[in-house]
Amino acid sequence: MITTAEAIERLKTRIGVDGPEVTAPVEAGHVRRFVEAIGDPNPRWTKEAPPTFLVALAPVSLHLADAEAYGQGWLNGGNRFEHFAPVMIGDQVTSKGRVVD
Repeated sequence: MITTAEAIERLKTRIGVDGPEVTAPVEAGHVRRFVEAIGDPNPRWTKEAPPTFLVALAPVSLHLADAEAYGQGWLNGGNRFEHFAPVMIGDQVTSKGRVVD
Protein backbone atom coordinates (compact mmCIF):
# COMPACT_ATOMS: atom_id res chain seq x y z
CA MET A 1 0.00 0.00 0.00
CA ILE A 2 1.17 3.49 -0.81
CA THR A 3 2.12 5.85 2.02
CA THR A 4 0.66 9.30 2.44
CA ALA A 5 4.00 10.91 1.56
CA GLU A 6 4.28 8.83 -1.62
CA ALA A 7 0.74 9.70 -2.64
CA ILE A 8 1.36 13.40 -2.15
CA GLU A 9 4.53 13.23 -4.23
CA ARG A 10 2.62 11.50 -7.05
CA LEU A 11 -0.07 14.14 -6.93
CA LYS A 12 2.51 16.93 -7.04
CA THR A 13 3.60 15.63 -10.45
CA ARG A 14 0.09 16.57 -11.71
CA ILE A 15 0.50 20.27 -10.85
CA GLY A 16 0.26 22.30 -14.04
CA VAL A 17 -0.85 19.35 -16.16
CA ASP A 18 -4.11 19.74 -18.07
CA GLY A 19 -6.67 16.99 -17.80
CA PRO A 20 -8.49 15.74 -20.88
CA GLU A 21 -11.09 17.92 -22.56
CA VAL A 22 -14.67 16.84 -21.87
CA THR A 23 -17.59 18.02 -24.02
CA ALA A 24 -21.17 17.69 -22.80
CA PRO A 25 -24.58 19.08 -23.78
CA VAL A 26 -26.48 21.41 -21.47
CA GLU A 27 -29.85 19.68 -21.20
CA ALA A 28 -32.98 21.23 -19.68
CA GLY A 29 -33.71 18.20 -17.49
CA HIS A 30 -30.22 18.20 -16.02
CA VAL A 31 -30.40 21.91 -15.27
CA ARG A 32 -33.86 21.50 -13.69
CA ARG A 33 -32.62 18.73 -11.38
CA PHE A 34 -29.55 20.77 -10.50
CA VAL A 35 -31.51 23.89 -9.51
CA GLU A 36 -33.92 21.74 -7.51
CA ALA A 37 -30.95 20.25 -5.67
CA ILE A 38 -29.46 23.65 -4.84
CA GLY A 39 -32.86 25.09 -3.94
CA ASP A 40 -32.81 28.00 -6.39
CA PRO A 41 -36.27 28.64 -7.88
CA ASN A 42 -35.14 31.56 -10.08
CA PRO A 43 -37.11 31.32 -13.37
CA ARG A 44 -33.98 32.46 -15.19
CA TRP A 45 -32.77 28.84 -14.98
CA THR A 46 -35.41 27.62 -17.47
CA LYS A 47 -33.31 28.99 -20.35
CA GLU A 48 -29.90 29.42 -18.78
CA ALA A 49 -27.75 27.25 -16.51
CA PRO A 50 -26.49 28.62 -13.18
CA PRO A 51 -22.72 29.17 -13.28
CA THR A 52 -22.08 26.44 -10.71
CA PHE A 53 -23.90 23.91 -12.93
CA LEU A 54 -20.66 23.44 -14.86
CA VAL A 55 -19.20 21.45 -11.96
CA ALA A 56 -22.01 18.90 -12.25
CA LEU A 57 -22.11 18.95 -16.04
CA ALA A 58 -18.72 17.51 -16.81
CA PRO A 59 -16.73 16.37 -13.81
CA VAL A 60 -13.12 16.46 -14.90
CA SER A 61 -10.83 13.63 -13.83
CA LEU A 62 -7.23 14.62 -13.32
CA HIS A 63 -5.92 11.13 -12.85
CA LEU A 64 -6.28 11.36 -9.10
CA ALA A 65 -6.16 7.59 -9.19
CA ASP A 66 -2.40 8.20 -9.26
CA ALA A 67 -2.78 8.65 -5.53
CA GLU A 68 -4.20 5.14 -5.19
CA ALA A 69 -5.82 4.51 -1.80
CA TYR A 70 -4.68 7.80 -0.30
CA GLY A 71 -7.40 10.43 -0.26
CA GLN A 72 -10.47 8.24 -0.29
CA GLY A 73 -13.25 10.78 0.07
CA TRP A 74 -11.29 13.57 -1.62
CA LEU A 75 -11.98 17.16 -0.67
CA ASN A 76 -12.19 19.69 -3.49
CA GLY A 77 -9.97 22.62 -2.61
CA GLY A 78 -11.84 24.99 -4.92
CA ASN A 79 -12.69 25.76 -8.51
CA ARG A 80 -11.96 28.69 -10.78
CA PHE A 81 -14.11 29.45 -13.79
CA GLU A 82 -13.84 31.93 -16.62
CA HIS A 83 -17.27 32.81 -18.03
CA PHE A 84 -17.41 34.71 -21.29
CA ALA A 85 -21.14 34.30 -21.90
CA PRO A 86 -24.10 32.69 -20.15
CA VAL A 87 -24.40 28.93 -20.54
CA MET A 88 -27.73 28.32 -22.26
CA ILE A 89 -29.93 25.22 -22.51
CA GLY A 90 -28.88 23.44 -25.71
CA ASP A 91 -25.26 24.64 -25.61
CA GLN A 92 -22.35 22.23 -25.90
CA VAL A 93 -19.73 22.97 -23.24
CA THR A 94 -16.12 21.86 -23.39
CA SER A 95 -14.05 21.92 -20.22
CA LYS A 96 -10.75 20.68 -18.93
CA GLY A 97 -9.22 20.67 -15.51
CA ARG A 98 -5.82 21.56 -14.16
CA VAL A 99 -4.27 21.04 -10.75
CA VAL A 100 -2.62 24.31 -9.80
CA ASP A 101 -1.36 23.63 -6.29
